[in-house]
Amino acid sequence: MSVLLLVQHIIAIQSLPGMPEQIHIALTENEGEMRATWSTFGAPTPGNQIYYGIKQNTYKYNATATAYTYTDGDFTGEMHTGLMKVTDGKRYYFAVGNEDQGLLSKEHTFEYKKSASEIKFLSYGDMGVKNSVGSVALMNKRALAKEYDLTVNVGDTSYADDYEAGHNAKIFDQHFRNIEGHAASQPFMVVAGNHEAQYHFAGFKNRLPMPKVDTATSALAPFYYSFDYGPVHFVVYSSEHPFSKGSEQWDFINRDLQAASAPAARAARPWIVVWSHRPLYCSDLMTWEDRCLHEATEYRANIEAMLLAAKVDLHISGHNHQYERSWPVSGCNKDYQGCTVTKSYHNPTQPVHIVNGAGGDVEGIDNSWIKDDTKVPFRAFNDIGFHTGFAEVSVNMTALHWQFFYSGDGAFPFQNVTRPLKAGELVDDFVITKGM
Repeated sequence: MSVLLLVQHIIAIQSLPGMPEQIHIALTENEGEMRATWSTFGAPTPGNQIYYGIKQNTYKYNATATAYTYTDGDFTGEMHTGLMKVTDGKRYYFAVGNEDQGLLSKEHTFEYKKSASEIKFLSYGDMGVKNSVGSVALMNKRALAKEYDLTVNVGDTSYADDYEAGHNAKIFDQHFRNIEGHAASQPFMVVAGNHEAQYHFAGFKNRLPMPKVDTATSALAPFYYSFDYGPVHFVVYSSEHPFSKGSEQWDFINRDLQAASAPAARAARPWIVVWSHRPLYCSDLMTWEDRCLHEATEYRANIEAMLLAAKVDLHISGHNHQYERSWPVSGCNKDYQGCTVTKSYHNPTQPVHIVNGAGGDVEGIDNSWIKDDTKVPFRAFNDIGFHTGFAEVSVNMTALHWQFFYSGDGAFPFQNVTRPLKAGELVDDFVITKGM
């Protein structure tokens, strides 16, 4: 058995009864807070807590967790979530569970970098339990080496809905066991995709509490938010819910981008990164008519003017199971003609668009592309082949450095035969610069 397949086999195993598992952390709407969420199985385990401090294996603080459950997909466990109070610039060590009952997780660590002048984040999308062993192994290894400060996940988490309806919560469980290595080591920030929509998004809402916008309705509060981290203002909106002009999300995006692009805000955090699940620009052949022409045109009509007005730097999406990057672009019609394209990443006034849906999942990688470049004048790079991969993004006050790495090859649809060929190879590399 290969090392990567052995890793996949081991991390899919369920923990002992009552032992915490599937641990992940996330920022909240409040500065100085970090949320931890996890699962337990077997008899209910009341009294779960977060034990944490600034020294390894020394927990000066503790926070009581809230326990709850849900039943969609035949989920048989119990969820727990709690809040740590944290200070900017400090590294924390934590474990979760019930120490009195001997049910304590292994220790995880993260650094809270709210006001840092430089951060490095991990970004991927469309990742499930199949065809993802290379992505999981590499991202977990690098996260445990403290290489990242944040995760940007653009949706379609686990692909549980591609498995037996009514009995597929176990796919969520397996996925969150797999990704604990990076999801518990830095804030795991995520948006919903179409594959979380089953059971009215129950898996997403119960497992992935994200920051709440104070003006959001209860129906939409789990799905959109924004936050500052390091030199970046991040805006997250759901493409699975209305965001046309006059909608709740449109009003939020408009207000948020106006505030984030004000001179004082831009001086403090010069970068604005927006992400959602479905792309505004894409050149996939298989979904060309419905996604790249019809849907993307509608989405650009909804929000592109706001992105331009705020001089948004980067829009990240997934949905298409492949990787591509645009030039700074705006103004294309429904056939991608009449575009304003700038073939330079120095002080661009238009967003760069990334489709980064190659994390690896049961549906495999889509290797079909529009080959005629005149039909897609915005496109700067697209990856050819059945490769899985992920991005690492280093950002300081004047430069955003994006790198896309292979994590495997042979991600064929509805198979699980991904090989570690080329894993770790740098495939795409570009830098957006400001003010020089």
